[in-house]
Amino acid sequence: MRQTRKSTIPAIAVEGEKALKAAVAEVVAEHKRTRKPLAVWHEGKAVLMAPEKAVSAIRESRATYSVKPK
Repeated sequence: MRQTRKSTIPAIAVEGEKALKAAVAEVVAEHKRTRKPLAVWHEGKAVLMAPEKAVSAIRESRATYSVKPK
């Protein structure tokens, strides 16, 4: 049997990501129910979008982040 490397991501980080995704889903659902726009980061700017549009805009592009050396 082949051994696999253990994940280097701490368990608490995995749980935190799950909690964050659940919280975002709850907020989006609430905004859909109340028909209120969501504030999202889109194409480098903070904008208000209808929840239906915001969800598709978020899924379309994954931002890449980099850290500048000091």
